[in-house]
Amino acid sequence: MIRFISYAGASRIPRHPFVRALALIGTTLAFILTAMLGAMLFLAALAVIAVIGLVVTGRMWWLRRQLRRGVRPEATWHTVGGRVIDGDFRVVDAGEPPRR
Repeated sequence: MIRFISYAGASRIPRHPFVRALALIGTTLAFILTAMLGAMLFLAALAVIAVIGLVVTGRMWWLRRQLRRGVRPEATWHTVGGRVIDGDFRVVDAGEPPRR
């Protein structure tokens, strides 16, 4: 006579207490190792992103420094009566005759 029929298949949880304890310990260890591996991969990715950020920041600083070196302040301003002359001009000495 059949006393128990399982339509869902065999149970995944073992019946013996010792085997249950081993399964629990194994599952716990697998979970802990997986979590540690995930955390280490996350930290490695974070370190790579930090290094890339430092390299980009350093490069931008270097380029800005080079651009500032290339820009020189304007030469002396030519003024007449305290006002700046704006436009193209040529300085002519008073004793020199004008060219025609």
